[in-house]
Amino acid sequence: MNLAIKPKSLIVLLFSVCIFSCKKNELTIEKVQDDGAALRSVEWIKTQHKVYKHPAIKAAFLEIAENIEASNLQTKKLLNNENLIIIPLKASFQTPVETTRFSQKNLVLVESAEHQIRYGNIVEIVQKERFSNTASMEFIAKMYNNDKSDLTGIAIFLSMTNRFLHEKEFRQGELSSIRFLVNRNKDLPSEGIDQSGWQLITVDYLNKKNNITRTNLFADNAGRENIIRMMDDNKFFRLTGGLQRNVISSNNLSSGDTWVEDYSFLDEPGDEPDGYAPPIIYSYHATIGRIDGEVVEVIMDPTTAHPTQSNYINAGGQDVQRNLTVFNHYNTWVPLGGPNVLLDWQCDVHALYLYWDGTPPRTRQWHNTKMSVK
Repeated sequence: MNLAIKPKSLIVLLFSVCIFSCKKNELTIEKVQDDGAALRSVEWIKTQHKVYKHPAIKAAFLEIAENIEASNLQTKKLLNNENLIIIPLKASFQTPVETTRFSQKNLVLVESAEHQIRYGNIVEIVQKERFSNTASMEFIAKMYNNDKSDLTGIAIFLSMTNRFLHEKEFRQGELSSIRFLVNRNKDLPSEGIDQSGWQLITVDYLNKKNNITRTNLFADNAGRENIIRMMDDNKFFRLTGGLQRNVISSNNLSSGDTWVEDYSFLDEPGDEPDGYAPPIIYSYHATIGRIDGEVVEVIMDPTTAHPTQSNYINAGGQDVQRNLTVFNHYNTWVPLGGPNVLLDWQCDVHALYLYWDGTPPRTRQWHNTKMSVK
């Protein structure tokens, strides 16, 4: 699969002047001569600045407007037929991330096949070695297309108001960890852990190739008691500082702040063909950003299904192994006004059934969907 991003050279020629004026917290755009992605992006920023009334939100869109390099915009067609618009941000644009590594920042917009921009994020790519902004765009395009091949680095997702939402770390083409904020740790065990205020949570995915093992995790955290619990066969859930040691204070989050909320849901299927098969648990996670009761941003993680592999005896007495693959992820969200938002997760699930008595393998495939108003 060729995921190379082709620069929109015509945009460089046609996007002659894009000037933002910040007088009295007002945003104006002059002489945008382009009917493509550049114009749609600029008009979307202008609309968001107009729609939101909170001064902090309006100021955030002004800052983005002043720092985009629209002439270097690049686009990518996503596998779900949506379009990805990636616009570099100037090096002077500051995020709440403190790192000594090399980083590139981009404004990432997702638009429908009908060219309606649905939402945007600031995405910062962090790597150990110096890299070009074009490389960061290719990283983002692969990540949004759920293609992890060859990815090594950290992707930090921030809202349009420049607040930390979550972080994903990739090592040698594998997702090694994710980090996100939880307020008061309502869903975490409390033994020996101070649960007051905000906590930064890390989920580590065990991977021998990347030297992420139970032994190493416990050795790295000896005496700190910050490994919370095992989530399943290949994940650890723990408190951590991680790369974002300062992110809580930088986000100006207090113990009573509900700016970021995390929602997870578990479903069991109602149609298992083998009678005694272990239930499939679907997990859905969304991070919702709100300021003064307004939904600012939503990040929806892809649906996961567990256990991915299970062994059981079916109704006919056969020894069976079931293997699950989740693909064709399609997540959407719709603001409902005020603090409410409609979340819609969709995916396809493929099951392979292996029979140890020599019965030929069989497969089953179905569509899974979850909708929730939060």
